[in-house]
Amino acid sequence: AGVDNHVYFYTDKAQRPIEILRDPIRRVDEDAHETPVKLISRAEYMAINDKRNEAPVNCVYYDAQLTNGKLYVWPVPDSVKDFLRMTIRRPISDVDSLTHHIEVPPEFLRALEWNLALEIAPKFGAEVTKLMMFHAETSLTDAKGLSREQASTYIR
Repeated sequence: AGVDNHVYFYTDKAQRPIEILRDPIRRVDEDAHETPVKLISRAEYMAINDKRNEAPVNCVYYDAQLTNGKLYVWPVPDSVKDFLRMTIRRPISDVDSLTHHIEVPPEFLRALEWNLALEIAPKFGAEVTKLMMFHAETSLTDAKGLSREQASTYIR
């Protein structure tokens, strides 16, 4: 690469996002300024007449597909120095061996244990008890409560 050119590389292929959250998506320029980017529907993206316009990205459409998702941006980026920052929902990785750790936040482990117990109990001839259902429900409610943002809400 030449002097002052940007070089981008990755060591691992990113996992396919299930969904992009409207949280918001931000375009970050070379000076680290963040600008909100709108997440649009397929119909809105397809309605854009000239998809070849070059300018800073101001909207994106994500097509999840089955194997590799596709992210469409508009306008076409006019700078390779800008990038998008977003929050995604991704699948939990397969746990295919005893050494492979499950990827859930620690506060959800108890909820995962109790809810898996409910799921597999009938397969092993075990009775699903009210106590099991209680623990499964309360542990999940507790975990969801811990993952909420603690901020004020204002309604006008």
